[in-house]
Amino acid sequence: MDRVDEIVETVRRVKVFSVQAFDPVIAIETGERIAAAMQSVPSGQRPPGWKVAMKYDAMIAATAIVRGARALYTADQGFEKYLQGTGVEICQVSELPLPPEDPQTKLQL
Repeated sequence: MDRVDEIVETVRRVKVFSVQAFDPVIAIETGERIAAAMQSVPSGQRPPGWKVAMKYDAMIAATAIVRGARALYTADQGFEKYLQGTGVEICQVSELPLPPEDPQTKLQL
């Protein structure tokens, strides 16, 4: 458990991260997201491992909703379905602008 505590403490020190507890309100919202996903994807169309991945996605979406996130950044193309009608914007990481290039070029000598 020492390693887990070390990782959590490291993440907490980084100001752009916010470690959130999985509280009862998020658990209830997660259940709602899971139920909606189970109804929207017929069992014959679920790829291997879908149920496990869907539960993690539902937990992430529920945390964003309950904590009042304005946007969620992801590389998952299918994540929108978990946040439809919630007001939480989905931003695809692949669509973010690249950082500016260094204007100082190097001479090929």
